[in-house]
Amino acid sequence: MRSTGTHIHIDDSRGDGSATTSYTIIENGRCLSIKSQGVVEFTDDETDVLRLGPGAYFAATESRGGVVRSIEITPAPDGSPQRRYTVNGDAADAREASRWLGEILPELIRELAVNPGPRVARIRRERGVAGVLDEIGRTKSDHAKRVYFETLLESGGLTPDTLRQVARLAGRAIASDGDKASVLASVASAAPNDRAVTAEVIAAARTIASDGDKRRVLETVLDDRDAASLVQVAEAAREISSDGDKAAVLTHMAPRFGSDAALRQAYFATARTISSDGDLRRVLTYVLDSDSLDPPSLTGLLAAAREIASDGDRSAVLIAVGRRYSLRDGVVRRAFFEAANGVASDHDRSTVLRTVLEQGRADAPTMLDVLSSAEEIASDHDKSTVLLDVVRRSEIRDPAVRKRFFEVVKTISSSSDYRRVMDAAGEQ
Repeated sequence: MRSTGTHIHIDDSRGDGSATTSYTIIENGRCLSIKSQGVVEFTDDETDVLRLGPGAYFAATESRGGVVRSIEITPAPDGSPQRRYTVNGDAADAREASRWLGEILPELIRELAVNPGPRVARIRRERGVAGVLDEIGRTKSDHAKRVYFETLLESGGLTPDTLRQVARLAGRAIASDGDKASVLASVASAAPNDRAVTAEVIAAARTIASDGDKRRVLETVLDDRDAASLVQVAEAAREISSDGDKAAVLTHMAPRFGSDAALRQAYFATARTISSDGDLRRVLTYVLDSDSLDPPSLTGLLAAAREIASDGDRSAVLIAVGRRYSLRDGVVRRAFFEAANGVASDHDRSTVLRTVLEQGRADAPTMLDVLSSAEEIASDHDKSTVLLDVVRRSEIRDPAVRKRFFEVVKTISSSSDYRRVMDAAGEQ
Protein backbone atom coordinates (compact mmCIF):
# COMPACT_ATOMS: atom_id res chain seq x y z
CA MET A 1 0.00 0.00 0.00
CA ARG A 2 2.99 2.31 0.34
CA SER A 3 3.95 1.85 -3.30
CA THR A 4 2.37 3.57 -6.28
CA GLY A 5 1.65 1.97 -9.61
CA THR A 6 -0.84 0.91 -12.24
CA HIS A 7 -1.18 -2.49 -13.84
CA ILE A 8 -3.49 -3.39 -16.70
CA HIS A 9 -3.75 -6.78 -18.34
CA ILE A 10 -6.11 -7.72 -21.17
CA ASP A 11 -6.19 -11.27 -22.48
CA ASP A 12 -8.21 -11.55 -25.68
CA SER A 13 -6.40 -14.57 -27.08
CA ARG A 14 -9.64 -16.33 -27.95
CA GLY A 15 -10.86 -13.37 -30.02
CA ASP A 16 -14.54 -14.17 -29.40
CA GLY A 17 -15.48 -11.28 -27.12
CA SER A 18 -14.76 -13.29 -23.97
CA ALA A 19 -11.65 -11.26 -23.08
CA THR A 20 -10.46 -11.32 -19.48
CA THR A 21 -9.46 -7.89 -18.21
CA SER A 22 -7.74 -6.99 -14.96
CA TYR A 23 -6.86 -3.53 -13.68
CA THR A 24 -5.10 -2.53 -10.46
CA ILE A 25 -4.05 0.89 -9.25
CA ILE A 26 -2.26 1.65 -6.01
CA GLU A 27 -1.76 5.27 -4.97
CA ASN A 28 -1.97 7.44 -1.87
CA GLY A 29 -2.94 4.54 0.42
CA ARG A 30 -5.70 3.38 -1.93
CA CYS A 31 -5.83 0.10 -3.84
CA LEU A 32 -8.47 -0.38 -6.52
CA SER A 33 -8.68 -3.53 -8.62
CA ILE A 34 -11.22 -4.98 -11.01
CA LYS A 35 -11.56 -8.11 -13.03
CA SER A 36 -14.05 -8.77 -15.79
CA GLN A 37 -14.69 -11.37 -18.41
CA GLY A 38 -16.85 -11.46 -21.49
CA VAL A 39 -19.16 -8.72 -22.72
CA VAL A 40 -19.89 -6.10 -20.07
CA GLU A 41 -21.97 -3.09 -21.14
CA PHE A 42 -22.08 0.14 -19.16
CA THR A 43 -24.65 2.91 -19.00
CA ASP A 44 -24.17 5.96 -21.23
CA ASP A 45 -23.11 8.08 -18.25
CA GLU A 46 -20.53 5.39 -17.30
CA THR A 47 -21.77 5.09 -13.71
CA ASP A 48 -23.24 1.58 -13.69
CA VAL A 49 -23.26 -1.82 -15.37
CA LEU A 50 -26.18 -2.05 -17.79
CA ARG A 51 -26.00 -5.57 -19.16
CA LEU A 52 -23.72 -8.63 -19.24
CA GLY A 53 -23.37 -11.29 -21.89
CA PRO A 54 -23.75 -15.00 -21.17
CA GLY A 55 -21.01 -16.22 -18.84
CA ALA A 56 -19.70 -12.69 -18.26
CA TYR A 57 -18.93 -11.18 -14.88
CA PHE A 58 -17.59 -8.00 -13.35
CA ALA A 59 -15.88 -7.69 -9.96
CA ALA A 60 -14.32 -4.69 -8.22
CA THR A 61 -12.56 -4.20 -4.88
CA GLU A 62 -11.35 -0.98 -3.28
CA SER A 63 -9.33 -0.72 -0.09
CA ARG A 64 -8.99 2.77 1.36
CA GLY A 65 -8.76 4.10 4.90
CA GLY A 66 -9.15 0.66 6.42
CA VAL A 67 -12.42 0.03 4.54
CA VAL A 68 -12.67 -2.70 1.92
CA ARG A 69 -15.56 -2.52 -0.54
CA SER A 70 -16.25 -5.30 -3.03
CA ILE A 71 -18.88 -5.98 -5.65
CA GLU A 72 -19.52 -8.96 -7.89
CA ILE A 73 -21.93 -8.62 -10.80
CA THR A 74 -23.15 -11.60 -12.84
CA PRO A 75 -25.89 -11.84 -15.45
CA ALA A 76 -29.46 -12.90 -14.71
CA PRO A 77 -31.12 -15.07 -17.37
CA ASP A 78 -32.24 -11.92 -19.21
CA GLY A 79 -28.75 -10.39 -19.04
CA SER A 80 -29.63 -7.84 -16.39
CA PRO A 81 -27.00 -7.47 -13.64
CA GLN A 82 -27.21 -9.41 -10.39
CA ARG A 83 -25.12 -7.78 -7.65
CA ARG A 84 -23.44 -8.88 -4.46
CA TYR A 85 -21.97 -5.93 -2.57
CA THR A 86 -19.98 -6.15 0.68
CA VAL A 87 -18.17 -3.74 2.99
CA ASN A 88 -15.44 -5.34 5.07
CA GLY A 89 -16.91 -8.70 4.13
CA ASP A 90 -20.47 -7.94 5.25
CA ALA A 91 -23.41 -7.52 2.88
CA ALA A 92 -24.29 -3.85 2.45
CA ASP A 93 -27.07 -1.66 1.04
CA ALA A 94 -27.47 -1.76 -2.75
CA ARG A 95 -27.93 2.01 -2.83
CA GLU A 96 -24.44 2.46 -1.44
CA ALA A 97 -23.19 0.05 -4.08
CA SER A 98 -24.66 2.26 -6.81
CA ARG A 99 -23.09 5.37 -5.31
CA TRP A 100 -19.69 3.65 -5.03
CA LEU A 101 -19.85 2.28 -8.57
CA GLY A 102 -20.70 5.76 -9.78
CA GLU A 103 -17.42 6.95 -8.25
CA ILE A 104 -15.09 4.25 -9.54
CA LEU A 105 -16.53 3.25 -12.92
CA PRO A 106 -15.63 6.43 -14.84
CA GLU A 107 -11.98 5.91 -13.88
CA LEU A 108 -12.05 2.23 -14.75
CA ILE A 109 -13.76 2.80 -18.08
CA ARG A 110 -11.29 5.56 -18.91
CA GLU A 111 -8.22 3.49 -17.99
CA LEU A 112 -9.43 0.38 -19.78
CA ALA A 113 -10.39 2.30 -22.94
CA VAL A 114 -13.81 0.64 -22.98
CA ASN A 115 -15.71 1.30 -26.23
CA PRO A 116 -13.21 4.00 -27.31
CA GLY A 117 -15.05 4.97 -30.50
CA PRO A 118 -18.37 5.87 -28.87
CA ARG A 119 -16.58 7.41 -25.85
CA VAL A 120 -14.40 9.71 -27.95
CA ALA A 121 -17.34 10.64 -30.17
CA ARG A 122 -19.51 11.48 -27.14
CA ILE A 123 -16.83 13.54 -25.40
CA ARG A 124 -16.02 15.37 -28.62
CA ARG A 125 -19.71 16.08 -29.20
CA GLU A 126 -20.19 17.38 -25.66
CA ARG A 127 -16.87 19.13 -24.98
CA GLY A 128 -15.09 19.33 -28.31
CA VAL A 129 -11.60 18.13 -29.16
CA ALA A 130 -10.25 20.01 -26.13
CA GLY A 131 -12.44 17.79 -23.96
CA VAL A 132 -10.98 14.64 -25.54
CA LEU A 133 -7.45 15.90 -24.98
CA ASP A 134 -8.34 16.77 -21.38
CA GLU A 135 -9.67 13.23 -20.88
CA ILE A 136 -6.45 11.81 -22.30
CA GLY A 137 -4.45 14.03 -19.97
CA ARG A 138 -6.31 12.56 -16.99
CA THR A 139 -5.71 8.99 -18.15
CA LYS A 140 -2.92 7.04 -16.41
CA SER A 141 -2.58 4.05 -18.75
CA ASP A 142 -0.28 4.58 -21.73
CA HIS A 143 -2.20 1.91 -23.62
CA ALA A 144 -5.50 3.74 -23.07
CA LYS A 145 -3.93 7.07 -24.05
CA ARG A 146 -2.73 5.57 -27.31
CA VAL A 147 -6.16 4.08 -28.03
CA TYR A 148 -7.89 7.43 -27.41
CA PHE A 149 -5.33 9.39 -29.43
CA GLU A 150 -5.61 7.03 -32.39
CA THR A 151 -9.42 6.95 -32.17
CA LEU A 152 -9.45 10.75 -32.24
CA LEU A 153 -7.09 10.82 -35.23
CA GLU A 154 -9.17 8.24 -37.10
CA SER A 155 -12.33 10.29 -36.55
CA GLY A 156 -10.91 12.97 -38.87
CA GLY A 157 -11.70 16.65 -39.17
CA LEU A 158 -8.68 17.77 -37.14
CA THR A 159 -6.96 21.05 -37.97
CA PRO A 160 -3.17 21.34 -38.20
CA ASP A 161 -3.26 23.29 -34.93
CA THR A 162 -5.06 20.37 -33.24
CA LEU A 163 -2.59 17.88 -34.70
CA ARG A 164 0.25 19.92 -33.22
CA GLN A 165 -1.50 19.77 -29.83
CA VAL A 166 -1.90 16.00 -30.16
CA ALA A 167 1.81 15.53 -30.96
CA ARG A 168 2.84 17.83 -28.11
CA LEU A 169 0.59 16.06 -25.58
CA ALA A 170 1.68 12.61 -26.76
CA GLY A 171 5.32 13.56 -26.31
CA ARG A 172 4.67 14.82 -22.80
CA ALA A 173 2.01 12.42 -21.49
CA ILE A 174 2.95 8.96 -22.83
CA ALA A 175 5.83 7.22 -21.08
CA SER A 176 5.84 4.04 -23.19
CA ASP A 177 8.11 4.46 -26.21
CA GLY A 178 6.09 2.03 -28.30
CA ASP A 179 2.73 3.70 -27.60
CA LYS A 180 4.21 7.17 -28.11
CA ALA A 181 5.80 6.18 -31.42
CA SER A 182 2.50 4.75 -32.71
CA VAL A 183 0.63 7.97 -31.94
CA LEU A 184 3.31 10.22 -33.44
CA ALA A 185 3.48 8.13 -36.61
CA SER A 186 -0.30 8.51 -36.96
CA VAL A 187 -0.06 12.29 -36.49
CA ALA A 188 2.67 12.51 -39.12
CA SER A 189 0.55 10.51 -41.56
CA ALA A 190 -2.43 12.80 -40.95
CA ALA A 191 -0.56 15.92 -42.11
CA PRO A 192 2.41 14.80 -44.24
CA ASN A 193 3.16 18.20 -45.78
CA ASP A 194 2.56 20.56 -42.86
CA ARG A 195 5.92 21.90 -41.69
CA ALA A 196 4.66 22.95 -38.24
CA VAL A 197 3.03 19.57 -37.56
CA THR A 198 6.18 17.77 -38.73
CA ALA A 199 8.31 19.93 -36.42
CA GLU A 200 6.08 19.05 -33.46
CA VAL A 201 6.24 15.34 -34.29
CA ILE A 202 10.05 15.44 -34.50
CA ALA A 203 10.30 17.36 -31.23
CA ALA A 204 8.13 14.75 -29.52
CA ALA A 205 10.13 11.93 -31.11
CA ARG A 206 13.25 13.26 -29.40
CA THR A 207 11.68 12.30 -26.04
CA ILE A 208 11.64 8.62 -27.11
CA ALA A 209 14.43 6.60 -25.49
CA SER A 210 14.12 3.50 -27.69
CA ASP A 211 16.32 3.77 -30.77
CA GLY A 212 14.01 1.55 -32.82
CA ASP A 213 10.88 3.51 -31.94
CA LYS A 214 12.58 6.86 -32.53
CA ARG A 215 13.80 5.63 -35.90
CA ARG A 216 10.25 4.49 -36.78
CA VAL A 217 8.81 7.96 -36.14
CA LEU A 218 11.57 9.82 -37.96
CA GLU A 219 11.16 7.62 -41.02
CA THR A 220 7.46 8.55 -41.23
CA VAL A 221 8.31 12.20 -41.89
CA LEU A 222 10.98 11.60 -44.54
CA ASP A 223 8.52 12.07 -47.38
CA ASP A 224 8.50 15.73 -46.40
CA ARG A 225 10.92 17.33 -48.84
CA ASP A 226 11.13 20.58 -46.91
CA ALA A 227 14.81 21.11 -46.13
CA ALA A 228 14.14 22.64 -42.71
CA SER A 229 12.16 19.55 -41.65
CA LEU A 230 14.90 17.24 -42.90
CA VAL A 231 17.47 19.23 -40.91
CA GLN A 232 15.38 18.55 -37.80
CA VAL A 233 15.24 14.85 -38.67
CA ALA A 234 19.03 14.71 -39.03
CA GLU A 235 19.53 16.48 -35.70
CA ALA A 236 17.09 14.12 -33.96
CA ALA A 237 18.79 11.10 -35.54
CA ARG A 238 22.08 12.24 -34.02
CA GLU A 239 20.63 11.32 -30.61
CA ILE A 240 20.09 7.68 -31.64
CA SER A 241 22.64 5.45 -29.93
CA SER A 242 22.32 2.44 -32.24
CA ASP A 243 24.54 2.80 -35.31
CA GLY A 244 22.21 0.56 -37.30
CA ASP A 245 19.09 2.61 -36.54
CA LYS A 246 20.91 5.90 -37.09
CA ALA A 247 22.29 4.66 -40.40
CA ALA A 248 18.82 3.50 -41.44
CA VAL A 249 17.40 7.01 -40.99
CA LEU A 250 20.27 8.57 -42.93
CA THR A 251 20.06 6.08 -45.79
CA HIS A 252 16.33 6.82 -46.09
CA MET A 253 17.22 10.51 -46.23
CA ALA A 254 19.83 10.05 -48.96
CA PRO A 255 17.45 10.35 -51.95
CA ARG A 256 16.22 13.68 -50.50
CA PHE A 257 19.71 14.98 -49.82
CA GLY A 258 19.75 17.92 -52.23
CA SER A 259 22.24 20.76 -51.95
CA ASP A 260 20.81 22.80 -49.06
CA ALA A 261 23.76 24.00 -46.98
CA ALA A 262 22.07 23.60 -43.58
CA LEU A 263 20.84 20.10 -44.47
CA ARG A 264 24.27 19.11 -45.75
CA GLN A 265 25.92 20.28 -42.53
CA ALA A 266 23.37 18.54 -40.28
CA TYR A 267 23.43 15.34 -42.33
CA PHE A 268 27.18 14.84 -42.30
CA ALA A 269 27.48 15.98 -38.67
CA THR A 270 25.14 13.12 -37.78
CA ALA A 271 26.91 10.68 -40.10
CA ARG A 272 30.21 11.41 -38.36
CA THR A 273 28.71 10.21 -35.05
CA ILE A 274 28.31 6.66 -36.43
CA SER A 275 30.94 4.48 -34.77
CA SER A 276 30.50 1.42 -36.98
CA ASP A 277 32.74 1.60 -40.05
CA GLY A 278 30.39 -0.63 -42.02
CA ASP A 279 27.31 1.47 -41.22
CA LEU A 280 29.09 4.74 -42.03
CA ARG A 281 30.36 3.28 -45.29
CA ARG A 282 26.79 2.18 -46.13
CA VAL A 283 25.41 5.68 -45.49
CA LEU A 284 28.06 7.43 -47.58
CA THR A 285 27.65 4.94 -50.42
CA TYR A 286 23.89 5.56 -50.45
CA VAL A 287 24.54 9.29 -50.72
CA LEU A 288 26.90 8.75 -53.65
CA ASP A 289 24.37 6.52 -55.40
CA SER A 290 21.39 8.82 -54.81
CA ASP A 291 22.35 11.87 -56.85
CA SER A 292 25.08 13.97 -58.41
CA LEU A 293 26.74 15.88 -55.58
CA ASP A 294 27.95 19.46 -55.78
CA PRO A 295 31.50 20.23 -54.52
CA PRO A 296 30.43 21.29 -51.00
CA SER A 297 28.40 18.10 -50.57
CA LEU A 298 31.23 15.98 -51.89
CA THR A 299 33.66 17.71 -49.53
CA GLY A 300 31.34 17.01 -46.59
CA LEU A 301 31.10 13.36 -47.58
CA LEU A 302 34.88 13.03 -47.81
CA ALA A 303 35.30 14.65 -44.40
CA ALA A 304 32.91 12.03 -43.00
CA ALA A 305 34.88 9.28 -44.73
CA ARG A 306 37.93 10.30 -42.70
CA GLU A 307 36.07 9.02 -39.60
CA ILE A 308 36.19 5.47 -41.01
CA ALA A 309 39.01 3.56 -39.33
CA SER A 310 38.78 0.41 -41.46
CA ASP A 311 41.04 0.64 -44.52
CA GLY A 312 38.70 -1.57 -46.52
CA ASP A 313 35.58 0.46 -45.75
CA ARG A 314 37.28 3.85 -46.21
CA SER A 315 38.89 2.83 -49.48
CA ALA A 316 35.53 1.52 -50.76
CA VAL A 317 34.02 5.01 -50.30
CA LEU A 318 37.03 6.70 -51.91
CA ILE A 319 36.98 4.31 -54.86
CA ALA A 320 33.30 5.12 -55.39
CA VAL A 321 34.13 8.84 -55.37
CA GLY A 322 37.10 8.38 -57.71
CA ARG A 323 34.98 6.52 -60.25
CA ARG A 324 32.20 9.12 -60.31
CA TYR A 325 33.92 12.47 -59.87
CA SER A 326 36.78 14.53 -61.16
CA LEU A 327 39.09 15.97 -58.52
CA ARG A 328 39.76 19.19 -60.37
CA ASP A 329 38.02 21.27 -57.69
CA GLY A 330 40.80 22.21 -55.27
CA VAL A 331 38.73 21.88 -52.09
CA VAL A 332 37.34 18.49 -53.14
CA ARG A 333 40.81 17.29 -54.13
CA ARG A 334 42.33 18.24 -50.78
CA ALA A 335 39.50 16.50 -48.91
CA PHE A 336 39.93 13.38 -51.04
CA PHE A 337 43.64 13.03 -50.48
CA GLU A 338 43.37 13.84 -46.76
CA ALA A 339 41.10 10.79 -46.56
CA ALA A 340 43.26 8.70 -48.92
CA ASN A 341 46.47 9.45 -47.03
CA GLY A 342 44.86 7.99 -43.90
CA VAL A 343 44.55 4.55 -45.54
CA ALA A 344 47.30 2.52 -43.89
CA SER A 345 47.04 -0.58 -46.08
CA ASP A 346 49.45 -0.35 -49.00
CA HIS A 347 47.21 -2.42 -51.23
CA ASP A 348 44.06 -0.45 -50.40
CA ARG A 349 45.78 2.89 -50.91
CA SER A 350 47.24 1.71 -54.18
CA THR A 351 43.77 0.68 -55.36
CA VAL A 352 42.33 4.09 -54.43
CA LEU A 353 45.06 5.97 -56.31
CA ARG A 354 44.77 3.76 -59.37
CA THR A 355 41.01 4.40 -59.45
CA VAL A 356 41.71 8.14 -59.75
CA LEU A 357 44.04 7.43 -62.67
CA GLU A 358 41.62 5.05 -64.42
CA GLN A 359 39.19 7.83 -65.26
CA GLY A 360 41.71 9.71 -67.41
CA ARG A 361 40.55 13.01 -65.91
CA ALA A 362 43.54 13.67 -63.67
CA ASP A 363 45.01 17.13 -64.20
CA ALA A 364 48.50 18.15 -63.08
CA PRO A 365 47.52 19.12 -59.48
CA THR A 366 45.72 15.79 -59.09
CA MET A 367 48.73 13.91 -60.47
CA LEU A 368 51.01 15.65 -57.98
CA ASP A 369 48.75 14.58 -55.09
CA VAL A 370 48.61 11.00 -56.41
CA LEU A 371 52.40 10.90 -56.52
CA SER A 372 52.79 12.36 -53.02
CA SER A 373 50.37 9.79 -51.64
CA ALA A 374 52.10 6.96 -53.53
CA GLU A 375 55.45 7.99 -52.05
CA GLU A 376 54.18 6.98 -48.58
CA ILE A 377 53.38 3.42 -49.71
CA ALA A 378 55.89 1.08 -48.08
CA SER A 379 55.40 -1.85 -50.43
CA ASP A 380 57.61 -1.52 -53.52
CA HIS A 381 55.18 -3.65 -55.50
CA ASP A 382 52.12 -1.53 -54.64
CA LYS A 383 54.04 1.71 -55.13
CA SER A 384 55.43 0.64 -58.50
CA THR A 385 51.97 -0.47 -59.62
CA VAL A 386 50.67 3.07 -59.04
CA LEU A 387 53.64 4.61 -60.83
CA LEU A 388 53.19 2.29 -63.81
CA ASP A 389 49.56 3.44 -64.05
CA VAL A 390 50.77 7.05 -63.93
CA VAL A 391 52.92 6.34 -66.96
CA ARG A 392 50.34 4.29 -68.84
CA ARG A 393 47.28 6.40 -68.23
CA SER A 394 48.59 9.96 -68.31
CA GLU A 395 51.15 12.28 -69.74
CA ILE A 396 54.10 13.05 -67.48
CA ARG A 397 55.48 15.76 -69.69
CA ASP A 398 54.35 18.49 -67.32
CA PRO A 399 57.68 19.58 -65.76
CA ALA A 400 56.40 19.59 -62.19
CA VAL A 401 54.71 16.20 -62.56
CA ARG A 402 57.74 14.67 -64.29
CA LYS A 403 60.11 15.97 -61.62
CA ARG A 404 57.89 14.64 -58.81
CA PHE A 405 57.49 11.30 -60.61
CA PHE A 406 61.20 10.59 -60.65
CA GLU A 407 61.56 11.72 -57.04
CA VAL A 408 59.04 9.03 -56.05
CA VAL A 409 60.67 6.43 -58.29
CA LYS A 410 63.91 6.90 -56.35
CA THR A 411 62.15 5.72 -53.17
CA ILE A 412 61.66 2.21 -54.65
CA SER A 413 64.11 -0.21 -53.00
CA SER A 414 63.44 -3.24 -55.21
CA SER A 415 65.73 -3.32 -58.25
CA SER A 416 63.24 -5.21 -60.39
CA ASP A 417 60.34 -2.86 -59.53
CA TYR A 418 62.58 0.18 -60.09
CA ARG A 419 63.67 -1.12 -63.48
CA ARG A 420 60.09 -1.86 -64.56
CA VAL A 421 58.97 1.67 -63.77
CA MET A 422 62.00 3.31 -65.37
CA ASP A 423 61.62 1.21 -68.53
CA ALA A 424 57.99 2.28 -68.85
CA ALA A 425 58.91 5.92 -68.25
CA GLY A 426 61.59 5.74 -70.91
CA GLU A 427 58.96 4.84 -73.47
CA GLN A 428 57.12 8.11 -72.82
